[in-house]
Amino acid sequence: ITSRPEAEKEAAIVLIPNPAAQCLGVSGLKNSQPYAIIQSDGKELRSGITLGEIDVSSLSAGMYLLRLGGGSEIKTFRFQKN
Repeated sequence: ITSRPEAEKEAAIVLIPNPAAQCLGVSGLKNSQPYAIIQSDGKELRSGITLGEIDVSSLSAGMYLLRLGGGSEIKTFRFQKN
C-alpha cells in the first residue's frame, strides 16, 4: 500500500453556502487566491483576491461561475445566488 505525503494531497475546495445570499464562503484554500465571478454569458462581473469569503450580495439571483487561481492552476466552480 502506498500513499502520498500529506503535503501533496489536494484539499477539496467547497463553496458554502451554495446557494448563497450575502456571502460565498470558499473552504479549503491554503492561501489567498485570485478570483473572478462570471455570469452565464461569459461576462466577468467582478474579480479580486480571496482568502475564503466573497461578498455576492450585489449580484442578481441566478447561476454564476467562480474562477479561482491563476496561471496553469485555474479551477472553476458553479454557484447559485438567491
